[in-house]
Amino acid sequence: MKYFDYIYYRVYSTYQKWREPDPWIYASILVALMQFLNLLVIYLIVDELINTSTNLKPVIVVLIVALIGFNFQRYSKVKSFEKLKDLWKEEQKEIKKKKGWFIVLYITTSVLLPIAYGLIKHNII
Repeated sequence: MKYFDYIYYRVYSTYQKWREPDPWIYASILVALMQFLNLLVIYLIVDELINTSTNLKPVIVVLIVALIGFNFQRYSKVKSFEKLKDLWKEEQKEIKKKKGWFIVLYITTSVLLPIAYGLIKHNII
């Protein structure tokens, strides 16, 4: 969870710098989306191995809503932005930049893996 906490902190900070009125919304939803995409890739791999063909649309909707709710609860009550800021406010600029690139790479990979799976599975490429 610490990695997701850091992503939340950095996304929140970025939207705060852009003077968005509610940066916690963007940060919470992005973290939930990354968690969902990770679970989706795991499911797709397991599904490919054991070959179950179930309709997961209802489960997907419930899972996304649950993840958004979980993250909202976590970051509004348990790990507020101020607590996270105390953890990483003294971070060196070089380390912050390096971790920022890892976050961008992680987000990009999390989005591209399910897309690549779909393209390969349906013989589009």
